[in-house]
Amino acid sequence: MRLKSLAVIALLLLFGSSAAFAQGTFTFGFLTADAEFEFCNYEFFATGGVDNFYLTGYDVLELCPAPASAAAPIIGFGIKTPVAALAPVNGGGIYVYADALEDAYFGAYTGIQLTALTKTNVTKIRFGNYSWANYAGFGAFSFLNQYGFLTDALPAAPNSLPLTKSTAYPGSKASAQGNPNKLLQMNEPLE
Repeated sequence: MRLKSLAVIALLLLFGSSAAFAQGTFTFGFLTADAEFEFCNYEFFATGGVDNFYLTGYDVLELCPAPASAAAPIIGFGIKTPVAALAPVNGGGIYVYADALEDAYFGAYTGIQLTALTKTNVTKIRFGNYSWANYAGFGAFSFLNQYGFLTDALPAAPNSLPLTKSTAYPGSKASAQGNPNKLLQMNEPLE
């Protein structure tokens, strides 16, 4: 077993024992807004407290090319996003969380803060029905960075080459064409 895999297992065991009072645990992969591509990272988190008001977990990076850390901590709270906010993810059953992904991936302070919105279920793939989004902030600037759909299918482990093929989400264009999805790095622009 690779050292990164052992580190993630240790983190998950530690997380599982500290979240014994949690109400639910969730693991989702991230698809792009067109459901064509799957990112190399995935989220693992638990919700808990009165009315499941908090979220704690990890943004798992072990399948991404050369991350400095196998996982980035995430922590957040349950919210309801009004449609009038024009956020890609809206309604109830949403959590907002701070994600230390950039610092964990590069192994140093980057000054980039990611804030994510996530649902706790996979939604039907259709325009406007997105189930995750992240916002990036740097200094006084912040912007909608990426958004898309959650998937139960976690990214496939890369072979010897970084950014290799991943399992296509059933019903996506890539699946219909018989072409597996490309596994994307975080913040990688689409072709």
